[in-house]
Amino acid sequence: MWIWTRRIHMAKILVVEDEPDIAETLQALLSAKKHSVKVCLDSREAVGMADGFDLILLDLMMPLMSGEDVLKELRAKKVKTPVILMSAIGSLGEKERGITGRYPGVGFILKPEFAEKIDAAIKAALKK
Repeated sequence: MWIWTRRIHMAKILVVEDEPDIAETLQALLSAKKHSVKVCLDSREAVGMADGFDLILLDLMMPLMSGEDVLKELRAKKVKTPVILMSAIGSLGEKERGITGRYPGVGFILKPEFAEKIDAAIKAALKK
């Protein structure tokens, strides 16, 4: 259930990010925009807790399971929650375009652009 607030509706968001400093920053940024945010630092744990969220922000490069592996497991479990993959790389390469091609509807955002582009990415993901 979403409530419209300041042109952005509140969403229950799961942030899956293995770097605590980055996870804390994302949580603060999203909470300031009135979203309900839960952080998961362990990609394996995220697979078991992903259901029940409006959106999942998923780091692509993590040590235990890659974001792509987490996404694959979620879709195999029929979790249909919208996902936005995040990466610190400078631009989308073949690998990233391949992932979004294999999983239609999955968004992608670069971490350096996160603050400027997250509102539009969330709106787009939640419309699907």
